[in-house]
Amino acid sequence: MHKLYTFTVIIVMITLTLTGNTQESLNLPDPIISNDLMKALRNRGTYRSFNPEPLSRQIVAEILWAAYGVNNSKTGRRTVATAFNMREMSIYVLTKEGGFFYNADEHALVKKTGEDIRDLIATQKYAASVPLHLIYVADYDLAKKQTPEWISGFTEQYSIMHTGQISQNVYLYCASKGLGTIVRDVVKKDVIGEKLGLQTNQKIITSQAVGYPGQ
Repeated sequence: MHKLYTFTVIIVMITLTLTGNTQESLNLPDPIISNDLMKALRNRGTYRSFNPEPLSRQIVAEILWAAYGVNNSKTGRRTVATAFNMREMSIYVLTKEGGFFYNADEHALVKKTGEDIRDLIATQKYAASVPLHLIYVADYDLAKKQTPEWISGFTEQYSIMHTGQISQNVYLYCASKGLGTIVRDVVKKDVIGEKLGLQTNQKIITSQAVGYPGQ
């Protein structure tokens, strides 16, 4: 009886192994590129050459709203959902006119410095002439305040996830408007943070350059 049981178990294990290794391919229909969202996804791309021509105030306003603006005035919810509704992210803006904080609730830019500090964003030459840089900043104190204690150790991970969602909103907006964009690391984070008046609890995650495509 024992031998029969052992033999049966072996046969079952072999069968499960073979079945698990069998890969079946299922062909999918091609996407229907008919609406604006699907067209933007098709046209989405990363650019490393930009025209220094300034962006209009209307375009800048739409970029910021698409990135992390308020899309429900009753609840204050944003165009990007955040874990536990922590809303710990902020966007700072660099242009040749200086550095600004995007007040999403008021949909307004608050000047932090009149100095053009775009050359601090990275080492590549083109970065200094890109008309618009978005700096994504996380407030970890706010994040920890909004999350349960048992998960507070993951707030940095959540902020990185939220930053990715924000930047993808910008990618899709740019694709729909014929603009170029690229997500870039920030080299001199401490210097930029000081220029923008960031507090110790505010950490720069990354940045995103936006402008008309270059040649």
